[in-house]
Amino acid sequence: MRLAPLAFFLAACPADTDTGKDGDTADTADSGGPAPDLVSDCATAACGGDPVGTWAIVEGCAPDTQTALDWCEEGYMRVTGFTNTGTLTLGADGSYATSFDGGSVALEIFVATSCLGGATCAQLQEQAEQNVPGVVCVDSTGGCTCTASTTTDPDSDAGTWTASGSVVTFSSTDDGNAQSADFCVDSDEMWMQMREGESDMPLGFVLSKVE
Repeated sequence: MRLAPLAFFLAACPADTDTGKDGDTADTADSGGPAPDLVSDCATAACGGDPVGTWAIVEGCAPDTQTALDWCEEGYMRVTGFTNTGTLTLGADGSYATSFDGGSVALEIFVATSCLGGATCAQLQEQAEQNVPGVVCVDSTGGCTCTASTTTDPDSDAGTWTASGSVVTFSSTDDGNAQSADFCVDSDEMWMQMREGESDMPLGFVLSKVE
């Protein structure tokens, strides 16, 4: 699929609607009194479950991890923010389809002094602006830290999916690629995080079931 605290014990009275947040017990799995709300936010842990259905993206998740730069061993890229809207449909027949409307990704990129080749951070910014308009690079300890925000285009994809434990694997019929994600389903809510190393950016989602 292209993209892209573990349990809360609830003490509040049942809410009228299910928001997936701490204290919300309106989902089916949590009805009948205080119980753990397995899907809360982007900090949810993998727990598996039945992901069949059509799900709408409620929140984009940007993991606090650093991805190494191919051209700078001491540098890294980190996603600091991620938004998107759209739907993910997982069929009981093992088929899937995505329809993403597009959104935005905020990035932090650190380039070590050893990778600058004598250039200043201002010169790095000038070069980077050719590919990432609006990027800002400033001096920081050991090199330059650049921040940027870029938009993501609408995208759709289709293929087949399989689940094993708390890992779901998507095999795209569009490009032939396979990617895996950790996931957790709690009735009408689902958290999904693309696995690091299997996606350019291991982004994730909190989703709400629409059918």
